[in-house]
Amino acid sequence: MSVPFKSEITFRQYADFLNTLPPEEAEKRFSEQVGSRSGEAPRFTYLPKIIDKSGPRGFSWADGAAWAAWAGLRPITELEYEKSMRGPCKPLPGETGPPYWGVRSSNSWDWYSFHPAWLCERPVTVANAAGRRFRGTHGLGTTVLPEDWPQDDAVGTGYRAGMGRIMKLRCTRIADRSYTAYVNPERHDRDKWRGARTAPEEAAESDQ
Repeated sequence: MSVPFKSEITFRQYADFLNTLPPEEAEKRFSEQVGSRSGEAPRFTYLPKIIDKSGPRGFSWADGAAWAAWAGLRPITELEYEKSMRGPCKPLPGETGPPYWGVRSSNSWDWYSFHPAWLCERPVTVANAAGRRFRGTHGLGTTVLPEDWPQDDAVGTGYRAGMGRIMKLRCTRIADRSYTAYVNPERHDRDKWRGARTAPEEAAESDQ
Protein backbone atom coordinates (compact mmCIF):
# COMPACT_ATOMS: atom_id res chain seq x y z
CA MET A 1 0.00 0.00 0.00
CA SER A 2 1.49 3.34 -1.00
CA VAL A 3 2.16 6.01 1.59
CA PRO A 4 2.03 9.67 0.50
CA PHE A 5 4.68 11.51 2.52
CA LYS A 6 3.91 15.00 3.73
CA SER A 7 6.46 17.77 4.16
CA GLU A 8 7.82 18.44 7.62
CA ILE A 9 5.61 20.49 9.94
CA THR A 10 5.94 24.17 9.12
CA PHE A 11 6.04 26.88 11.75
CA ARG A 12 2.79 28.31 10.35
CA GLN A 13 1.02 24.97 10.65
CA TYR A 14 2.24 24.57 14.21
CA ALA A 15 1.12 28.06 15.24
CA ASP A 16 -2.33 27.39 13.77
CA PHE A 17 -2.41 24.15 15.76
CA LEU A 18 -1.53 25.91 19.03
CA ASN A 19 -4.26 28.46 18.46
CA THR A 20 -6.90 25.69 18.43
CA LEU A 21 -5.85 24.16 21.75
CA PRO A 22 -7.09 24.89 25.27
CA PRO A 23 -4.71 27.39 26.96
CA GLU A 24 -3.11 24.87 29.30
CA GLU A 25 -2.38 22.43 26.50
CA ALA A 26 -1.05 25.14 24.18
CA GLU A 27 1.30 26.25 26.95
CA LYS A 28 2.64 22.71 27.21
CA ARG A 29 3.30 22.48 23.47
CA PHE A 30 4.74 25.97 22.96
CA SER A 31 8.45 26.63 22.51
CA GLU A 32 10.29 29.78 21.46
CA GLN A 33 12.27 27.55 19.11
CA VAL A 34 9.23 27.32 16.84
CA GLY A 35 7.35 30.57 17.37
CA SER A 36 6.28 33.48 19.55
CA ARG A 37 3.08 34.66 21.18
CA SER A 38 1.26 37.87 21.90
CA GLY A 39 -1.50 38.93 24.26
CA GLU A 40 -2.01 38.11 27.92
CA ALA A 41 -2.01 34.78 29.72
CA PRO A 42 -3.66 32.40 29.56
CA ARG A 43 -5.20 33.27 26.17
CA PHE A 44 -2.21 33.98 24.00
CA THR A 45 -2.22 34.25 20.23
CA TYR A 46 0.55 32.08 18.80
CA LEU A 47 2.67 33.26 15.89
CA PRO A 48 5.03 31.30 13.65
CA LYS A 49 8.77 31.77 13.76
CA ILE A 50 10.27 33.34 10.66
CA ILE A 51 11.70 30.44 8.65
CA ASP A 52 15.45 30.50 8.20
CA LYS A 53 17.43 28.83 5.45
CA SER A 54 17.57 25.46 7.24
CA GLY A 55 13.82 25.10 7.46
CA PRO A 56 11.33 24.36 10.26
CA ARG A 57 12.93 22.55 13.19
CA GLY A 58 13.06 22.58 16.97
CA PHE A 59 10.21 20.15 17.66
CA SER A 60 10.31 17.44 20.29
CA TRP A 61 8.95 14.02 19.44
CA ALA A 62 5.90 14.76 21.63
CA ASP A 63 5.25 18.12 19.93
CA GLY A 64 5.24 16.57 16.48
CA ALA A 65 3.24 13.54 17.51
CA ALA A 66 0.54 15.71 19.09
CA TRP A 67 0.34 17.78 15.90
CA ALA A 68 0.17 14.68 13.69
CA ALA A 69 -2.57 13.08 15.80
CA TRP A 70 -4.56 16.33 15.67
CA ALA A 71 -4.06 16.55 11.88
CA GLY A 72 -5.17 12.95 11.25
CA LEU A 73 -1.71 11.85 10.16
CA ARG A 74 0.78 9.39 11.63
CA PRO A 75 4.56 9.05 12.09
CA ILE A 76 6.72 7.54 9.39
CA THR A 77 8.74 4.38 10.01
CA GLU A 78 12.44 3.96 9.38
CA LEU A 79 11.63 1.39 6.70
CA GLU A 80 9.46 3.95 4.90
CA TYR A 81 12.32 6.43 5.18
CA GLU A 82 14.65 3.97 3.42
CA LYS A 83 12.05 3.11 0.78
CA SER A 84 11.49 6.77 -0.02
CA MET A 85 15.24 7.24 -0.45
CA ARG A 86 16.04 4.05 -2.38
CA GLY A 87 12.82 3.49 -4.32
CA PRO A 88 12.75 0.12 -6.13
CA CYS A 89 16.55 0.00 -6.42
CA LYS A 90 18.62 -2.64 -4.66
CA PRO A 91 20.80 -1.56 -1.71
CA LEU A 92 24.36 -0.58 -2.56
CA PRO A 93 27.42 -0.37 -0.28
CA GLY A 94 27.76 3.12 1.17
CA GLU A 95 24.75 4.46 -0.73
CA THR A 96 23.74 8.05 -0.15
CA GLY A 97 22.04 10.81 -2.09
CA PRO A 98 18.65 12.38 -2.79
CA PRO A 99 15.32 10.53 -2.60
CA TYR A 100 14.37 8.31 -5.54
CA TRP A 101 10.96 9.96 -5.97
CA GLY A 102 12.26 13.50 -5.61
CA VAL A 103 10.54 14.34 -2.31
CA ARG A 104 11.48 17.91 -1.50
CA SER A 105 10.35 20.46 1.00
CA SER A 106 11.65 23.70 2.48
CA ASN A 107 15.21 23.80 1.19
CA SER A 108 17.67 22.11 -1.14
CA TRP A 109 19.07 19.82 1.57
CA ASP A 110 15.76 18.59 2.91
CA TRP A 111 14.89 14.90 2.70
CA TYR A 112 18.39 14.00 1.60
CA SER A 113 20.46 11.28 3.22
CA PHE A 114 23.37 13.68 3.68
CA HIS A 115 21.57 16.26 5.80
CA PRO A 116 23.44 19.14 7.33
CA ALA A 117 24.43 18.02 10.83
CA TRP A 118 21.60 19.98 12.43
CA LEU A 119 18.75 18.30 10.54
CA CYS A 120 17.45 14.86 11.43
CA GLU A 121 14.50 12.65 10.59
CA ARG A 122 12.57 11.12 13.52
CA PRO A 123 10.97 7.84 12.36
CA VAL A 124 9.50 5.01 14.40
CA THR A 125 12.15 2.32 14.83
CA VAL A 126 12.00 -1.47 14.51
CA ALA A 127 14.92 -1.78 16.94
CA ASN A 128 12.87 -2.19 20.12
CA ALA A 129 9.50 -3.48 21.28
CA ALA A 130 7.94 -0.02 21.63
CA GLY A 131 8.64 0.76 17.98
CA ARG A 132 7.49 -2.63 16.76
CA ARG A 133 4.08 -2.07 18.39
CA PHE A 134 3.36 0.63 15.83
CA ARG A 135 0.60 -0.45 13.44
CA GLY A 136 0.27 2.67 11.33
CA THR A 137 -2.81 4.01 13.10
CA HIS A 138 -3.79 7.52 12.07
CA GLY A 139 -4.57 10.29 14.52
CA LEU A 140 -8.23 11.02 15.19
CA GLY A 141 -8.27 14.80 15.22
CA THR A 142 -7.22 15.31 18.84
CA THR A 143 -3.82 15.50 20.54
CA VAL A 144 -4.33 12.11 22.17
CA LEU A 145 -1.77 9.71 20.72
CA PRO A 146 -3.04 6.32 19.50
CA GLU A 147 -1.94 3.50 21.78
CA ASP A 148 0.32 1.88 19.19
CA TRP A 149 2.39 5.06 18.70
CA PRO A 150 5.56 5.84 20.65
CA GLN A 151 4.40 8.10 23.43
CA ASP A 152 5.75 11.38 24.84
CA ASP A 153 8.87 9.70 26.25
CA ALA A 154 9.97 9.01 22.63
CA VAL A 155 10.81 5.38 23.36
CA GLY A 156 10.24 3.56 20.09
CA THR A 157 11.65 6.37 17.95
CA GLY A 158 15.11 7.08 16.62
CA TYR A 159 17.17 9.21 14.25
CA ARG A 160 18.07 8.81 10.62
CA ALA A 161 20.31 10.99 8.42
CA GLY A 162 22.17 13.88 10.11
CA MET A 163 23.00 13.48 13.80
CA GLY A 164 24.15 16.89 15.05
CA ARG A 165 27.36 17.00 17.02
CA ILE A 166 27.47 13.25 17.47
CA MET A 167 27.11 12.59 13.75
CA LYS A 168 29.77 10.58 11.96
CA LEU A 169 30.01 10.51 8.17
CA ARG A 170 28.67 6.95 8.00
CA CYS A 171 25.41 8.14 9.59
CA THR A 172 24.54 9.85 6.33
CA ARG A 173 24.31 6.58 4.42
CA ILE A 174 20.77 5.58 3.54
CA ALA A 175 20.90 2.27 5.38
CA ASP A 176 22.88 3.44 8.41
CA ARG A 177 21.11 2.56 11.67
CA SER A 178 23.67 3.71 14.25
CA TYR A 179 21.13 5.91 16.05
CA THR A 180 17.92 4.28 14.93
CA ALA A 181 16.84 3.68 18.55
CA TYR A 182 18.46 6.79 20.05
CA VAL A 183 15.84 8.13 22.48
CA ASN A 184 15.55 11.88 22.95
CA PRO A 185 12.29 13.27 24.39
CA GLU A 186 13.63 16.83 24.61
CA ARG A 187 13.31 19.66 22.10
CA HIS A 188 16.40 20.20 20.01
CA ASP A 189 17.05 22.77 17.32
CA ARG A 190 18.18 20.09 14.86
CA ASP A 191 14.93 18.12 14.96
CA LYS A 192 12.17 18.29 12.38
CA TRP A 193 8.97 16.26 12.35
CA ARG A 194 7.36 14.65 9.34
CA GLY A 195 3.96 12.98 9.13
CA ALA A 196 2.28 10.72 6.59
CA ARG A 197 -1.04 9.12 5.83
CA THR A 198 -1.54 5.66 4.42
CA ALA A 199 -3.32 5.59 1.08
CA PRO A 200 -6.77 3.94 1.03
CA GLU A 201 -6.73 0.41 -0.35
CA GLU A 202 -8.72 1.43 -3.43
CA ALA A 203 -6.16 4.13 -4.26
CA ALA A 204 -3.28 1.70 -3.80
CA GLU A 205 -4.97 -0.84 -6.09
CA SER A 206 -5.51 1.77 -8.80
CA ASP A 207 -1.76 2.52 -8.82
CA GLN A 208 -0.87 -1.06 -9.64
